[in-house]
Parts: sequence; C-alpha cells; structure tokens
Amino acid sequence: MADIGALVTNAQTLCASDAGLAELQTILDANKDGLAERGDACLAALESGALRPDAHALAWIHLLCAVAGPAPPRDAPMHELDPAGEMDIAGIGSQGSDQPPSQSPAPSPAPPAGAIPRSGDVDMTSVERPRALHLTGDDAGGAAGDRFVALASSLCASCPRAHATRDPAKFARVCAELVAVAVAKRRPASAIAPLLRAVTIAAPNSDHLTPQHPCLFRAALEAKMPDAALETLNRRVYEVDPKTTGVAVTDYLRYCLHGGEIYAALGKYEEACDMLEHAVRAPASAVSEIVVECYKRLVLCSLIARDELSRFPRHAASVVQRNLKSACSEYIALADAYKTRNGDVLEAKAAEYRRVWARDGLESLVNKAVKSLAVGNVARLTRTYLTLSLHDIASKAGLAGGAAAAERTIVGMIGTDEIRATVSQADAVVSFHDASGDSFSTSSFSAKLVSCVEEAQEMSERLRRADESVRSDRAFISRQAEVSHGSLGGSLRGMRVGGDDYGDA
Repeated sequence: MADIGALVTNAQTLCASDAGLAELQTILDANKDGLAERGDACLAALESGALRPDAHALAWIHLLCAVAGPAPPRDAPMHELDPAGEMDIAGIGSQGSDQPPSQSPAPSPAPPAGAIPRSGDVDMTSVERPRALHLTGDDAGGAAGDRFVALASSLCASCPRAHATRDPAKFARVCAELVAVAVAKRRPASAIAPLLRAVTIAAPNSDHLTPQHPCLFRAALEAKMPDAALETLNRRVYEVDPKTTGVAVTDYLRYCLHGGEIYAALGKYEEACDMLEHAVRAPASAVSEIVVECYKRLVLCSLIARDELSRFPRHAASVVQRNLKSACSEYIALADAYKTRNGDVLEAKAAEYRRVWARDGLESLVNKAVKSLAVGNVARLTRTYLTLSLHDIASKAGLAGGAAAAERTIVGMIGTDEIRATVSQADAVVSFHDASGDSFSTSSFSAKLVSCVEEAQEMSERLRRADESVRSDRAFISRQAEVSHGSLGGSLRGMRVGGDDYGDA
C-alpha cells in the first residue's frame, strides 16, 4: 500500500526541476495501484495544503487520477490514426454567431451483451465514456464527488504547462472525470472555466487538438451555454499529436460531434455541417456509434443550411459509405421526403418517426429541418420570378397559412438577409431584387475578404513548412532513394551496353 506521506514529501522535494519531475513521475507510476486503493486519503492529502496545485501539479494529477479510478478504453478500435500517429484535419473551425441554444442530445443506450449491432459493420462504441460511479452517488460518494470537483478545478486553474504535458493521459483523465461528475451533479457550468484553461495548457500551442476540447464542448452543451466554448471552437486546429497531448481517436470524433452540436445550437448550420463531415471522413475499418450520431446531425443540418442532403463526403472509408446510410435509415427517409418539396409529405414522414427523433434527442433539429422546407421553396421562387403575389407564393411554396404565412416567411428571410425583396401591402405583391450587385460592397464583406486572404496566406506558409519538413526527413529520403534505385535497376534490364546483354537470361 502506498505511503502517501512519503509521496507528499517526495513531491515537495522533486518538483523544482525537470530532472526532479522525471524522478517523481517514476515514483508516482510505481505507486499507482496503491494510490487507487486509498482514494479518500489522496483527497485528504490534497486538501491539507501540503501540496500546491501551482508548484506540485504533477502530484495533484496522479492523486486525482487515482481518485477517479481506472480509465475506460479511450481508443475506438475501428478508427485509427495514420502510421505517423497523426491525422490530417487542417483548418477545422470557423466563425459563429449568437442564437438560442438547443438541448444537448442524450447518448444512445448501450446494446446488451451479445446483441447484434444494427448494421453488420457498425461498432457501437459509446458516444460518452462510462465514468466511475463512486464519485457521483448520493451517499458518501456524493461528498467525494464535490471534493473532487473542487480540487480538479483548482488544479486546472493553476497547473503549469510543464506539469500537464509530463503525463498528458492522466491530466486528460482528470479533466474528463471533472466534466462527468459536474454533469452527474447537474452543475456542468462549474466545469467550463477550469476546462477553458485546461485546453490552453494541455498542448504546446493553440494549433493542437487536445482531449480537453471535447470535454469543454460537452460541458458547454450540458450547461446550455454553447457561447462559452465558441471562441475555442472557432480557433482552427492543425495538429493532432497523441504523443504530446494524449489525444485519442475518440477524442477527435467527439470533438467533431460536440463541435457540430455547438454550431447547430447557435444557428450556424453550415459550420456544423463542416465539423460533422470531418468525423464522417475519418479513416475507419468499421462505423463507430459516434460517427453514426455525427451523420444523423449532418443530414438535418444539411437540409437546413443547404436545402438538400449533401453528397456523401469524399474520401470517406468504403465501409462507412456502405453502412452509414443503413444505420441512419430514418434520417435518409426524411431527406427523401424533403426532396419531394412537398410540406405535407415531409411532415407526415417526420411524424412517422417521431419516436426515433425523441430517442436520439433531435426533435428540435428535425422540426427546424421541416420548417426550412418552406424557406427553401420561397428562395427558389426568387430565381424564377421578379414579382409574385403573396397568395401565389403561399401556393407555390406549400405554405398552409396562405398569404399571411407567406408574408411572415418573406419578412423573416429579409430580416436574416437571405433574400432582397420589397413587400407591397397595398396590392399584396412581393418584388424580388437582385442582391448580387451590392452584396460585395459592404464593409462586412470587405473585412471577410481580407480575413480569407490572410488565412490563405497562413495556410500556404504552413504547407510550405510541412513540405520542407517531409523533404528533410531521413526516413523519407531513404525511402525515395530505395524507390529511385529500384526504378533505375528495372530500366537497365534488356539494354545492350558495350556489346554486352544485361537482359534476363
């Protein structure tokens, strides 16, 4: 059994230097089993004040990780990074705006043991990992959970980056448990501020994806405060480095899932589509449940933002293309009904699968997709007509409320700058205007253009540096030499040089 007093003394002595941190890491790893058996003593040692989270953070991380219990599997076996341990997700993230938040969907229940998956190649990996129950109960464990949240929050607020990156997997475990306990105790908002800082110290710079990103997004969604994570979400991610940050494949997939949910909650459906498509394109040998959940939301957000179901993302794994649509058959049926452009058909299909939407926690998003059909139908009329009566608009767009409903829809679309039009209440006629001439002369468009140019220049510089790094890599140079030598040897076969035949005998 671990001697916690001796470990505290070692931490006080060794945390002053890098060599000392390395030695302390070895000592703590050797005592991890003993610490796991004395969770309450670990909490008491941290609460005593003998160790400070700013000076002895490595010891805090190990003690809190012992309290949290053994980590559940973090890798989705059916999704894998490339051989270099990295995944190309350059440029994830975009801009957002403020809209009323929607409820975060509940995770799908796990299938019973021995159950056959819904699709032959669908790996039903849980969207949210199971957590230790001893921190979330109503008895003494409930009090331990409160103590854990307070201590973990103090750690995230004060932990130096050098300590957090010393053992990134354990630091990620503490952050994930912080969110799980805060959500179980119905106080998810309390985890947002600590995780905002945890994201900044868990990686060498803001370019890196960390396990703390999806934890932060989940806390913001559960607290119905998606704006709190928007700045972090808008920050583009260019690097996925498991060795440095401890990030796993499921962290990347949940980053895409929860990031898409935040954008959808804020009414930024095009950005949501972009985030969700990254998960669908991830390399895979089977379809995980997280990707299934991403595709469900992608179908709905695509109908709202693009007025149609987008084509399947390019470069998606063949097994994903074969099985994902069958795993989301109800959502594909809704998209097929949307394609008819008939509101009655779409509403009937939405009502038919009402239980499915409720099970997945996506009723609100489905309702928005159904309502978006009328907006899409009106937008299509602007491409054909210059003037049209409100009655004709209601008839052609399938609006059940007649001219009054058409007027409300037109006014709403004008307010959101989706169309340029003038409504004459005297004769109930709408005049559609061509917005292409003046949409590029606004100050907001000029600022956006400058931002896009700067972003393109930054991306070009990043690609140049990446190309130089690859060209100077010894393994790459060696491989290129082998390929070149093999090609040269093959080209000499069958040639006659100086009268000698170098061809095959």
